[in-house]
Amino acid sequence: MRRTCLVIASSIVLLVACASPPRSYWVQGSRPVESLDTGPWDALLRAHVLEGVVDYPAFAASADFAAFRRALRKARFTRDTSFEQRLAFWLNAYNAATIAGILDAGSPEGRRERTRFFERTYHAVGGEEITLSDLEHARLRMLGEPRIHFAIACPFASCPQLASEAFDPGRLDEQLERSAHNFVNDATRNRFDAVQGVARLSRVFERNREDFEAAEGTIARYVARYVEDPQAAAALRDARWKIEYLPDDWSVIRPPFPVR
Repeated sequence: MRRTCLVIASSIVLLVACASPPRSYWVQGSRPVESLDTGPWDALLRAHVLEGVVDYPAFAASADFAAFRRALRKARFTRDTSFEQRLAFWLNAYNAATIAGILDAGSPEGRRERTRFFERTYHAVGGEEITLSDLEHARLRMLGEPRIHFAIACPFASCPQLASEAFDPGRLDEQLERSAHNFVNDATRNRFDAVQGVARLSRVFERNREDFEAAEGTIARYVARYVEDPQAAAALRDARWKIEYLPDDWSVIRPPFPVR
């Protein structure tokens, strides 16, 4: 009887293991995140991203982009990896994975394609296979920095624009501040109506309410940090304006060059 139980227990363990394959892996020749060279990635972004519009064929043909993806796969965290290095790493990894997702599977035109793009397509990053959704929610958001929501890009019209530079641990705060300022004051994403006393905001704020409220108490006060119009900033700080949310625009940004 004891032997039978052991066989059954072993079978159950085996079935569970088969049903839930691990997404982590080990790569020979892995290197610390802090030694990752983002220079080629930065050069690619500067050369082939203009106001958020990506020249996908240039990335597809780039040996440097392929090499950077391999470097992301081999990167590992150590006790010496700083907060800024960790955050910059995940931001660069997310944006590189977004471009790779378009190159590998084409533009996600419908709801089903968007679900597959964000939640079912895995990318090899930092010792694990991970989706864009998990990169955002299980890695980046866990670092407690709400400005990530203005720095991670996707191919849809209402998403933040992809920056034309890599995120650099040494300049990260400056870069995140610029991303936040640009996003809040982009009239295609946020609109401030002084006549009606209404701030019509991107749903990026609504979806990530907890992050912005943790930083500033309310979404309105967080937006007031960055809005250029002093009248709007004061009204938002004092909770005198109504907050409404604009509908998401899921149209895919159409670059002036062919995308698969």
